[in-house]
Amino acid sequence: MHFQQLIQIKQKIQIALLAISAVTTQVHAATLLDTGTPDGSGFPLVLDGTDYVASEFHLNSGITINNIAGYLTSGNNGDTFTVALYQDNNGHVGTQLQSTQATFVADGWNDTAALNWNAGPGNYWVAFEVSSADNFASYMLPLSSPNHALATAFNDGSGYHNFVGFDYGVRVTGVEAVPLPGAMWLFASAVGVIAARKKQRV
Repeated sequence: MHFQQLIQIKQKIQIALLAISAVTTQVHAATLLDTGTPDGSGFPLVLDGTDYVASEFHLNSGITINNIAGYLTSGNNGDTFTVALYQDNNGHVGTQLQSTQATFVADGWNDTAALNWNAGPGNYWVAFEVSSADNFASYMLPLSSPNHALATAFNDGSGYHNFVGFDYGVRVTGVEAVPLPGAMWLFASAVGVIAARKKQRV
């Protein structure tokens, strides 16, 4: 068999494998964390240049995080704040993995643009912060959300705090690739057929 024919066969195998991979998985939208809209009955947390808040959540599988929203009040339209993703460190906020700047629009839910942040299984923290690059005024995060994150952390004038059942409004959504039933069997069978045909042609 000529070298050029081998190259053509290799290219056909690569195209076939990509096509098989595409039809054996399906992308599902996933809500990763949603504490719901707070009723404001508890005192609010402050978000400014020295104070931040964070919520812990768990991923069972690999996910692409697309959107993060926080329920913020008392800002000015056009103000910016920072949204960040952190690793968990034994139940506390760990190393920062990702961050982006978001814009305050009005009192209520304010979210990020499409993020495309990939994260594997494990525990993470989503944080709302004000960095030196943000043109903030000062934000308030009302408490008493109906649902609970794994934990809530915040920093204020008295230092770092960790609580369970002490929630502000936060939502994290994304997508995950889920194998279809029988997908692995189909994939393995197709690879076997392609390999057999290649061997016959050699």
